Amino acid sequence: MRELAPAVLEVPGCGVIDAAAIVDETAGTARSKSKEAFAHFNGTAPIPSGPPTRSGFGSTAAETGRS
Repeated sequence: MRELAPAVLEVPGCGVIDAAAIVDETAGTARSKSKEAFAHFNGTAPIPSGPPTRSGFGSTAAETGRS
Protein backbone atom coordinates (compact mmCIF):
# COMPACT_ATOMS: atom_id res chain seq x y z
CA MET A 1 0.00 0.00 0.00
CA ARG A 2 2.88 2.37 0.67
CA GLU A 3 3.81 2.23 -3.02
CA LEU A 4 0.29 1.96 -4.45
CA ALA A 5 -1.49 4.67 -2.46
CA PRO A 6 0.92 6.76 -0.39
CA ALA A 7 -1.43 9.78 -0.33
CA VAL A 8 -4.19 7.70 1.25
CA LEU A 9 -1.84 6.65 4.04
CA GLU A 10 -1.12 10.32 4.81
CA VAL A 11 -4.72 10.87 5.91
CA PRO A 12 -4.78 10.98 9.73
CA GLY A 13 -6.20 7.75 11.12
CA CYS A 14 -5.95 5.85 7.84
CA GLY A 15 -3.81 2.75 8.14
CA VAL A 16 -2.80 0.04 5.70
CA ILE A 17 -6.08 -1.88 6.01
CA ASP A 18 -8.20 1.25 5.51
CA ALA A 19 -6.09 2.29 2.52
CA ALA A 20 -6.45 -1.19 1.00
CA ALA A 21 -10.24 -1.00 1.39
CA ILE A 22 -10.35 2.43 -0.27
CA VAL A 23 -8.17 1.28 -3.17
CA ASP A 24 -10.30 -1.86 -3.54
CA GLU A 25 -13.54 0.13 -3.70
CA THR A 26 -12.23 2.82 -6.04
CA ALA A 27 -10.03 0.80 -8.39
CA GLY A 28 -10.58 1.34 -12.07
CA THR A 29 -11.11 5.09 -12.01
CA ALA A 30 -10.22 5.17 -15.71
CA ARG A 31 -13.64 3.65 -16.40
CA SER A 32 -15.33 6.91 -15.36
CA LYS A 33 -15.91 9.47 -18.07
CA SER A 34 -14.94 12.37 -15.77
CA LYS A 35 -13.85 13.33 -12.26
CA GLU A 36 -17.42 14.40 -11.58
CA ALA A 37 -18.83 11.03 -12.67
CA PHE A 38 -16.36 9.23 -10.43
CA ALA A 39 -17.24 11.46 -7.46
CA HIS A 40 -20.94 10.74 -8.03
CA PHE A 41 -20.22 7.00 -8.21
CA ASN A 42 -18.27 6.88 -4.95
CA GLY A 43 -20.54 9.24 -3.02
CA THR A 44 -18.17 12.18 -2.64
CA ALA A 45 -19.88 14.54 -5.07
CA PRO A 46 -21.19 17.72 -3.42
CA ILE A 47 -24.92 18.01 -2.90
CA PRO A 48 -26.30 20.46 -5.47
CA SER A 49 -27.82 23.62 -4.02
CA GLY A 50 -28.69 27.08 -5.14
CA PRO A 51 -30.67 28.26 -8.11
CA PRO A 52 -31.23 25.89 -11.01
CA THR A 53 -28.69 26.08 -13.78
CA ARG A 54 -28.82 25.14 -17.42
CA SER A 55 -27.56 21.66 -16.54
CA GLY A 56 -30.49 21.23 -14.16
CA PHE A 57 -28.52 21.05 -10.93
CA GLY A 58 -29.44 23.16 -7.96
CA SER A 59 -32.69 23.64 -6.18
CA THR A 60 -35.32 26.29 -5.88
CA ALA A 61 -36.76 27.69 -2.66
CA ALA A 62 -39.97 25.77 -3.30
CA GLU A 63 -38.09 22.48 -3.60
CA THR A 64 -36.25 22.99 -0.31
CA GLY A 65 -39.27 24.35 1.58
CA ARG A 66 -37.63 27.74 2.05
CA SER A 67 -39.31 30.91 0.91
